[in-house]
Amino acid sequence: MVKNKPLTWWNPQLEIRKKQLNALRRRMQKSEGAEKEKYTSAYSKTRATYKKEILHAKRQAWRKFCSESGTPFGKPFKTTVNTSLPPSEIFKAIDVSGSGNSKAIAKKLLEKIYPFSVQESSSSLPETHSFAIDPPFTKEEIKRVIQTLPKGKAPGFDGIDNQVVLIINDYFPDIFHKLFNKYRLAKSDSIPTFHIGS
Repeated sequence: MVKNKPLTWWNPQLEIRKKQLNALRRRMQKSEGAEKEKYTSAYSKTRATYKKEILHAKRQAWRKFCSESGTPFGKPFKTTVNTSLPPSEIFKAIDVSGSGNSKAIAKKLLEKIYPFSVQESSSSLPETHSFAIDPPFTKEEIKRVIQTLPKGKAPGFDGIDNQVVLIINDYFPDIFHKLFNKYRLAKSDSIPTFHIGS
């Protein structure tokens, strides 16, 4: 038999409110007429207050739980993603300290996976005199495609979840815009402009 863990958000005030609510419910069920209406009204108000207090206690407990963690991949992360596994190999490869915000972590992640610099200027691209077969991608096209990615699917070979890609694109739309257009230019340079048969 599995023993239930104690609720971390339950407190004595909630226990008192629960007993008051049960007493009002019993009185409401046993009474009749005008007295029943009085107890029904009191029961409804007490029940609404009880629900608000429970919600407040749960939120306070969650805030306390999250603030006690020293690392971004501690108990709150594991609880949120509902897994007992450590972070993926990509996150292990990144030197993530306890300090730092989500933007810094996202930037480190992108720099590790895609080694070119995010702030790299377009002047570092090789000069090409060939024309591009396809027009450059627009930010709107990239955003539309990323928003249609399936949300409940497992990450690909790179280990990045589609939700992470969506969030990165929301905060840093230039990253994917530059990445896809640089890749498109690199591919267009390697496409032969002649056919073997002609």
